[in-house]
Amino acid sequence: MPIKSMTGFGIAEKKTPIGIFKVEIRSVNNRFFEMQAKLPKMLIEFEQKIKNEMSKYISRGSINLLVTCNKEIENNNLVLNKEACKKYVNILKEMQKILKNHEQITIKDLLYFSDIIKTDSSTKFQKDYYKYFSPVLINAINSLNISREKEGRFLSIQIKKMLNTIIGLIKKIELLAPRNVKNNYEEFYKRIQKLVQNNLDESRIATEAAIMADKIDITEECTRLKAHINAFFECFESKEAVGKRMNFILQEMNREANTLGSKVNNAQISLISVKIKEIIEKIREQIQNIE
Repeated sequence: MPIKSMTGFGIAEKKTPIGIFKVEIRSVNNRFFEMQAKLPKMLIEFEQKIKNEMSKYISRGSINLLVTCNKEIENNNLVLNKEACKKYVNILKEMQKILKNHEQITIKDLLYFSDIIKTDSSTKFQKDYYKYFSPVLINAINSLNISREKEGRFLSIQIKKMLNTIIGLIKKIELLAPRNVKNNYEEFYKRIQKLVQNNLDESRIATEAAIMADKIDITEECTRLKAHINAFFECFESKEAVGKRMNFILQEMNREANTLGSKVNNAQISLISVKIKEIIEKIREQIQNIE
């Protein structure tokens, strides 16, 4: 499955026996899956079902769904709510007795109550609303995912370029690292020798200098950085949503880059480690939009 961006737009339209459905879906980045829907009255009761259907195809992102149907009013038959009508008449009669008002109760009086006339939920179309709407929704989701995959391919290309740049910088560090260790060994040796003067034998001085030089060896950090980059490249081949995993890997890469920069006493390597952290930050900005 190709990498998908969380930003995209999908649209679908279809003529059905109950009217022409038009579905528009817009999505932007979000840590979780969220959906805001504007639906015609005939579909309001299916909002949760629609959300569940969309979550099968979209794992992360803030979704804005707009659905229209050109014949909603024509297909909603209006009927008299007889039970409510009788109850309101009885209440009005009771009020007349209390207020000693003998005016005749009219239809106009009853129309003040909004539930006297209601939509007939037993219409032959009611049970089929979702059945006719569902294929249009799926088409819109597919359209959205095509858009998200297109943006995802662009992001993948940019991120891979930056990862390869980091690999190139690590190679430069590895070329400079032996010289860095050698220089630091010599520096430590001289400093220890000066501090202890003639109170410590040469072999002990050499051992201490080697230990101190080993502590600033950055071979392990370079190795782990390359391992994290390999893990990042594997994400591009995953069949699952990988945005969160990429973010975790970047955290580990940044940690290694920080350690590397703090251990060295070499201006060139320090500058390269700063460049690596800058690129990591740019990648982090990009993956905030990956599902």
